[in-house]
Amino acid sequence: MVLRRLWLGLAAVALLSGCASTRPPVNASVPTTGPEDAVAQITFRDNSVVYISQATLDQFSNQVYASPQGPAPAEPVLNELLTRQLLLRLARNTDVVADPQNIQGTFENVRSQLCVQQISQANDQLPEDQRIDTDDPNNNEIIWDRCAQGLGFASGSAFRSFISEELTIDQVAREAAPKDQIHAAHILFDPGNYAGAAEAYQQLQAGADFTELAKTLSIEPAAKQSGGDLPAFNEEGLTSDGQPFDTTFVSKTFELKPQFLETGAAIGQPFETQFGWHVVKILELTTSQQAAQSFRDDLLERARDADVSQLAQPETNPEVPLLGVVEILKPLPTPQAVPTLEPVPVPEESPTPEPTTILEESTVTTEETATP
Repeated sequence: MVLRRLWLGLAAVALLSGCASTRPPVNASVPTTGPEDAVAQITFRDNSVVYISQATLDQFSNQVYASPQGPAPAEPVLNELLTRQLLLRLARNTDVVADPQNIQGTFENVRSQLCVQQISQANDQLPEDQRIDTDDPNNNEIIWDRCAQGLGFASGSAFRSFISEELTIDQVAREAAPKDQIHAAHILFDPGNYAGAAEAYQQLQAGADFTELAKTLSIEPAAKQSGGDLPAFNEEGLTSDGQPFDTTFVSKTFELKPQFLETGAAIGQPFETQFGWHVVKILELTTSQQAAQSFRDDLLERARDADVSQLAQPETNPEVPLLGVVEILKPLPTPQAVPTLEPVPVPEESPTPEPTTILEESTVTTEETATP
């Protein structure tokens, strides 16, 4: 998800401001170098400190969160700024940089879809001899500068630096977060009992309850209590604690992913593994995009909850590392209450009718039935 915050935020700003923005041009959103006017700080493991000033907070809000409804609440803007600094530090620590081709492609998309649109709108209000030819490559930097200044950046170079940082942040969050994970349940039948699996599948298509069928029909002992519920696993077939699933089971289950994304439900036709015949239902899908956002949230939460003394201690949670400690130095302004409107009456309508494991055989077995 490229520039998820930037793209929506800047597109909205572009429509509001055009190139005739009266906002003063400022440099890219960088932290202040001292505690003066700082509302928050991050102390990193190398004892370096980054301060977030009120001016930086306001600037970032204007650049990314501007909307027709007025200024964004300060807290989510500050949280985004703090998370940004933590992820940039993680990228530096792990030598992660955005792919140059991705950067260049994004530059071209922003220029052609956002900046050129801004310039064209401004050209409509100018005499012909003052208009900027957006097709002339010699005007490229002028286009970037005008576009950037309309969005609150000092120059096109500062704007491009911001975009590059956003791409690096997205990449480091994706690399640190888990891959797509599926939480599924299954009904297991004996290797020679395809007919039983097919019959169960037909019952499920007719509306039968999956959990109850699993408790009744599955030959897996734990299914009597769990209803066939399984631990989540990724496309490589690994659970969160590194236990491997049967490869056929994994591939067949992930084949249901498009259906689940489209409809929110997916039950697959029977398939066979070394353990027998399976009927699988996806209960939940966590995409890598969702996992990356969760990682961002967890990274900030850990930095907020930690104490500076913990920075000298060894890392205890490498999945969500303690990169630094966040301290809020000044209370943030309370957002003004939004006026409420009387609800519009809705016409009345007619009443509507009324964990088990599937792991590799060489890894885990049970007394009665091996789990895939």
